[in-house]
Amino acid sequence: MLRIHLSTDDLARIRFAPHPAPLYELNAALMMLYRKDSDPLSARWRQRVRRSLPGSSRPLRNLVSGLRCPEFVIVSSATVAEGQGVARSSSPGLIRSGIEMMYPAGTHTAPQWIRDPRKKREWDAQ
Repeated sequence: MLRIHLSTDDLARIRFAPHPAPLYELNAALMMLYRKDSDPLSARWRQRVRRSLPGSSRPLRNLVSGLRCPEFVIVSSATVAEGQGVARSSSPGLIRSGIEMMYPAGTHTAPQWIRDPRKKREWDAQ
């Protein structure tokens, strides 16, 4: 557990974003959905949502685990379309390092659509 102590001056300096960030919120929800803890309060929610996710969500699920997700998918934008544009325009180095973080060499094999981008189109069609 991380505990942060704030003074009254610290609290007075807190600012909130002017709008929600849908992709950031989606990533946080997916991370919560795939956590490995045994929290009984969210167990039913996790089971229900996992069963109801459409196949088209699989590429994002391949990039977000219960513990982490690559930096290029943590986008603070006003709309989903804008966030997708920001993620797609990420540098190849940032994308590569994010995928290597999620699928370290010798431990897990990245899904086919990550190794062969033409396979991603199959998920888009679903």
